[in-house]
Amino acid sequence: MYNAETHAQSGLGGQVLWLENDLSQTNCSIIISNLTAESGSYQLAVLNARTQGEASHGAFIAVKDLIQKPSVMIPPLTEGQQTTLTCTALGLCSGSDPEITWTWSGAGGSDSHITGNVTAFKTEDLTAVIQRYSSTLTFNPSAIHNGTEVVCKVSFRGGMTAEETVTLSVTYVKKHEISGKTTVKQGDTLNVTCNIDGFPLSLVMWTKVPSSKDLQNRTETDLQNNTGTATLVITNVTADQTGQYICTGKHLNTTVTVCPNVTVTPHPKILNSSGCITQSEVLTCVCTSQSQWFPLPAIRWPLLENHTEYSVTTTVSNRTVNSTMMLTVKDQSITVVECVSSSENGEVREKLIINKAEEEEEEEEEDFVPA
Repeated sequence: MYNAETHAQSGLGGQVLWLENDLSQTNCSIIISNLTAESGSYQLAVLNARTQGEASHGAFIAVKDLIQKPSVMIPPLTEGQQTTLTCTALGLCSGSDPEITWTWSGAGGSDSHITGNVTAFKTEDLTAVIQRYSSTLTFNPSAIHNGTEVVCKVSFRGGMTAEETVTLSVTYVKKHEISGKTTVKQGDTLNVTCNIDGFPLSLVMWTKVPSSKDLQNRTETDLQNNTGTATLVITNVTADQTGQYICTGKHLNTTVTVCPNVTVTPHPKILNSSGCITQSEVLTCVCTSQSQWFPLPAIRWPLLENHTEYSVTTTVSNRTVNSTMMLTVKDQSITVVECVSSSENGEVREKLIINKAEEEEEEEEEDFVPA
């Protein structure tokens, strides 16, 4: 018998595998491995030992480029929880084992091999002649992996490659970040932002202690939510809005909070005990101002800007400033005097009404001349 196996193998460089070595079974099926993308005619010749005759049959085989991609299986990814990705190549009837590599596309689009992780290569027999190859990648996902790409590349003998690119979605949540000034002056605008860096985006909302009422119901509050960022805006803020506020973030089944203290520094306050009085053409005014914040306010009298002779005495007790002004006035048309109390937290003005003192009538003593 003509050795067809030897002839075929010599023509195809050892790429032929006979499925049935006993040709008496009339089965000449073969497997040709590691084909290149070259099409051509293949010839099978059979020699009859008795007649020394040779029969041949030809077939044209079209070999196309590899278009099938490997498949990548990604389980749910959570930051800090070890996970395993699996890349599976297409099943092969024959040929050399392919090489499977993993690369990670990080920031800036630069590709690099994933280091510090375990990869394993596995071969699985699907049938007697078909094998499937896979590689597993085990790593600890973190926030930096979210939105990045992982590429599984399968390289076959002869330079053929197939690859699949997948985007990672890592569930994570980081600590709240509070930005903006939490100490503002009375009358200014409070603008504080609470940001939660996480995926998927958290529902963020502001509340004020002790009330659990959503501040969105306030007309002066602009609240953003459901975007991972909520901004608390209160215009013309007052001292009553001083207190502790709560930023709450609901991330999947987890609720995290941060509680910044908001301080509204009030303007100085002029007490009701302030006032003016005139007696014998002498104007005496007392202005008492109080502040809960240092430095304590300074008191000035705009009326004195047009005078050169006057006296001002200032005393300080605890958080109270007392200013006494004395001025000789002949013009009785002055009916009010303005007191101005100012500090770093603001300025307040008060008009003090002038009251006239009741003058005691002097009794004239009559001189009696003795009779």
